[in-house]
Amino acid sequence: MGVINEPYQAMQRAVSLGKLAGAGMLSTGRILLVKDANDPDLNELLHTFSRDDHFTDIQSALDVCSDDQNDYVLVCPTDNNTAWAQTANLDVKGTGKYGRFLHLIGLERGPNKPEISFAGAFAVRVGNGALTGARCRSVELANLRISASGTTNIHVLELGDSSGFTYDTLIRNCDISTTATTAAMAEIKDFSQQAFFDDCVLGQPSAHPDDIYLQGAGAAATGVTVFRNCKFIHFAAATADQYATIVAGANVLFQKCDFYNANHANFAIAVGVVSAEMAILANCNMLATTMATTAKSLVAPSGMDTNAALSALFNPGIMVDGAAPIAAATP
Repeated sequence: MGVINEPYQAMQRAVSLGKLAGAGMLSTGRILLVKDANDPDLNELLHTFSRDDHFTDIQSALDVCSDDQNDYVLVCPTDNNTAWAQTANLDVKGTGKYGRFLHLIGLERGPNKPEISFAGAFAVRVGNGALTGARCRSVELANLRISASGTTNIHVLELGDSSGFTYDTLIRNCDISTTATTAAMAEIKDFSQQAFFDDCVLGQPSAHPDDIYLQGAGAAATGVTVFRNCKFIHFAAATADQYATIVAGANVLFQKCDFYNANHANFAIAVGVVSAEMAILANCNMLATTMATTAKSLVAPSGMDTNAALSALFNPGIMVDGAAPIAAATP
């Protein structure tokens, strides 16, 4: 039977690849689909997509991907749009010296993007832990909602570890948030090199026990971690809260990002980005008295506050020290 079915399976793959190519997904690697086993249209899907390329859980699909082949793992929303609940870390990592070149992408657009959720001390881990001496390069996460809750979660997304062997990670159009009650929690722990975040929402507008939403950004970086067109959402518990923390040795560029304190009735944040290294905020909007710390921090023109006194302030387009981000308007 296997010999008889081979031409049919080959035709299924060709049809599926043709459809995906029309959607802009071009690859010489495998295209793998993750579909909930309880969805009523599962059998219909299997008539147009090879059974060998279909999985009912995300980690199983990731585990069969090959290094350096540009494999795609496509995650479908569930039938009733519930989350893909994870009870262990979701690991995206290479196996060879120069692995990975892999894409983990949610299907559907807008508010129905698939959600991956964690209720324990787990996270989506890109090249984390098990990669000593190896490299995890060019992983893409896109069009996903990644969330965490409970009492034990620390991070939602972990990029690399202190060995610094995770390179060129692309995260685009993702929502990353946690309502965990652990004091040291953060949306992102970034020890990677040259991570790029585009059009993402980080954080959520309800109370948190801690003030760090981006932890250890680019700690082992030789390049620059970039956030472009991203929204940082925080519910500040005190003026000492911040939107992001950048550690020594890191270089982070925030480009056209919005920083929003959902607790707008209280606690104007004193310092928006606490940085021990280089932080560049270009064309950002932030409700904070000072946008960034350290003399290495630079700020391009940015909106500051609806307060009448502050609304008369402007930045003329010259990057200045983050501790003094604005210049007074003159008649």
